[in-house]
Amino acid sequence: MSRTNKPTAAELEILDILWDRDKATVRDVHDVINQQRPTAYTTVLKTMQIMHDKGLVKRDESGKAHVYKPAQSQRQTQRSLVSDLLDKAFRGSALKLVQHVLETKPATPEELADSEFMQDFIYASGSADMCSVRLPDIGDTRIAAAVSRSSRQEFTVQRLEAFGSLLPHLSAALRLRATLDQDSARLAAGTMDAISCAAFILDSGKNIVALSRHAEAMLAESTFLTARRGQLSARVRRYDPALQVAIAKACSRWPTLDHSQAASVVIGNATGRVRIAEVAPLHAQQFSLRFGPVAVVALERERPSPDVGRALNEIFGLTTAEIEITVQMLEGLSTAAIAQTRHTSVQTVRTQLKAVFGKLDVGSRTELMHKLMPFIQGRL
Repeated sequence: MSRTNKPTAAELEILDILWDRDKATVRDVHDVINQQRPTAYTTVLKTMQIMHDKGLVKRDESGKAHVYKPAQSQRQTQRSLVSDLLDKAFRGSALKLVQHVLETKPATPEELADSEFMQDFIYASGSADMCSVRLPDIGDTRIAAAVSRSSRQEFTVQRLEAFGSLLPHLSAALRLRATLDQDSARLAAGTMDAISCAAFILDSGKNIVALSRHAEAMLAESTFLTARRGQLSARVRRYDPALQVAIAKACSRWPTLDHSQAASVVIGNATGRVRIAEVAPLHAQQFSLRFGPVAVVALERERPSPDVGRALNEIFGLTTAEIEITVQMLEGLSTAAIAQTRHTSVQTVRTQLKAVFGKLDVGSRTELMHKLMPFIQGRL
């Protein structure tokens, strides 16, 4: 990658989406970005066209909609950007760069241990105060071991040999722990079978590591959910952005089981029927190695329901406009997106949502979803 073709901040945001999905249309990318902030479709289109001209992405024009994919892997791009920064600002010194970053924004020990940069540029060579070595990877997890010396000790041959003699035992212990963690995923899926729940158990990479019998049947039907490259996706594209955001939060590092990491997401099929997906992190110790399950996506069995619009009007007194906005919000649309589809202002939508919250006596979207769950398990 030449210096003139370095991605801008906006282009890196799009590359992150493409790396996560492997390939996507402009509409797919716009849907994800628009969930975070209101963004015009034409802005995303123009940016991706420029990225194609710069050689940052490849474009498949064989279908009706052009499909884009990254020209380089995420790792290749990161290495290129870091190397360029090292040459320009730090005269090739990786250690000076690390010191500058830590002075600006201190990192936790866990973040340092998980950093590919540390493994590539620091652990690879060691230093006068630290001796380190890469251990065999376990799945997608990269493992490194390090030992530090005090100011009054030296790294003698005997000490280095003692450190080396421990490495095979450490590697074996880690492999055993990984196996036990993976077994716990299958146990969790079996527990979900007992309560007739379609459950998908995910690892830290958002991959499906176990699933219940009802979840297997749901994937076989491929009406609400599907598995793409081992990861869970909504079958109908417009429901997928909200699901992916919820999964990303639940799988984030060191889950604390707080309110912000658990979410309820509406998943619909092509005929208009919907299900509620509960996405939540699994409890983990602070220093868990995270080889096994870290999150669960669970869906209850579908239940029939009365006409939603009529029920919301008769029971809660919602107007036609309020019902339409409520349905759009439950489908995962942001306030800005709802305003755009209704050709009105964001402030107008906020005013109507405030009225909806007041009539249903709720204070958030999550509370609203749980209150309306008996109605939206059927057809919206």
